[in-house]
Amino acid sequence: MEFYEIHLPCPECDGKGKIHYQTSVNTFNIFDCEHCNSWGYKVINDYYDNREEVLLDYTDAIKVEVEK
Repeated sequence: MEFYEIHLPCPECDGKGKIHYQTSVNTFNIFDCEHCNSWGYKVINDYYDNREEVLLDYTDAIKVEVEK
């Protein structure tokens, strides 16, 4: 088994790193996403036998790397 780092789109900001709030009809506020530190993705680490198994569990993965 190998230890993988898996990057997934942040569900809070839809992978954009920013959150848009509408405060009135014509006014929007934009904030950095605190859930992903404005990166647009979250990182999960887990053990898998191979990359294909990772992608079966995380079909929306942005990036999958073996950690060394």
